[in-house]
Formats: sequence, structure tokens, C-alpha cells
Amino acid sequence: GFAHLVSHSEADLQQTSMARRETIADYLNDIHDLLIHAHQMLSAGEIPHGTCAEILEAGRRLIDTIGDAVSSDDTAGLREQLDTAYRVEYLLVNIDGDTERRATLNELDRAAGTFRAIAKSILASP
Repeated sequence: GFAHLVSHSEADLQQTSMARRETIADYLNDIHDLLIHAHQMLSAGEIPHGTCAEILEAGRRLIDTIGDAVSSDDTAGLREQLDTAYRVEYLLVNIDGDTERRATLNELDRAAGTFRAIAKSILASP
């Protein structure tokens, strides 16, 4: 969960410059924005192929991009969330029920919230 991610990240972040933290926070906020955009398009009945490709690629590159400041356990957890978010596009194409669609879209909301919260904690950590 989020508390686990934050607690493990603090030790790594103490060794990271504020400029690097800001870069990482911006990167995580960009991922948040991608997830929100995907949610909005999927909610409108559109398939955001390009956005979903960006989400997939961000997940693939996450460890290389922020692994110097965020523990491997934490980046693995974030990558898993991106993998789940990427699969939402496929799931929604194959789901008919409104309740199931909302539950699936909630996965994107949860992932987006996690990325935004971690970006904030990275900036606020001592």
C-alpha cells in the first residue's frame, strides 16, 4: 500500500538532491496526468490507444528512471500499478455492465492517486 511505499522511500530519498526529487515528482505527476486522461477518454467511450501505450512504456522504464532515488520494492509496486492500468483498456473493451465498467475505471483512479501522493511525499521528505 501507499504507507509501505512512503516508508521505504524515505531512506533512499535522504540521499537524493532536491533538484532530483523535483524531477522525479514531475515525472510521477506526468504519469498521474496520463492515468487521468486515460480515465476521461475511457469514460467517454473512446479508446486512448496512444495514452495507454505511454502508460505501458512508463511502466517499462520506471525502474531505470527513478530507481536511483526510490527503492526497487517501491518502483516494482508502482510498475505493477501501471501494468494494471494498462490492462484497463483491454478490459473495458470486453465489459458490458455499467457496474463492472465503473469498478474497472476505479483502478485508474487508484493508480493516479498513488502516483500523485508519492510525488508529494518525495518533495516533502526530509
